[in-house]
Amino acid sequence: MKQLSKTLMTKKNTEIKITNLTEITESEIMKTAMELKPKKAAHSDKIKNEMIKSSVDILIKGFTKLFNIIIKSGNFPKLWCEGLI
Repeated sequence: MKQLSKTLMTKKNTEIKITNLTEITESEIMKTAMELKPKKAAHSDKIKNEMIKSSVDILIKGFTKLFNIIIKSGNFPKLWCEGLI
């Protein structure tokens, strides 16, 4: 996941392609969600870290399917790279 973050940070205004990543597991998503810092401002989607942490156990299968579809297709949603300033 850290490799993915570095790739995304360097490609702000271009189409983002993902390559050479393995499938993401439910345990990776759970671990990452639990490591999110609380009290951070929501992004453009208005979803706060606390909301993700409190619902990840319910939404884990959907998150896993979504992220693995993104990896398999090689296309990362550009909207997810946008932030509020």
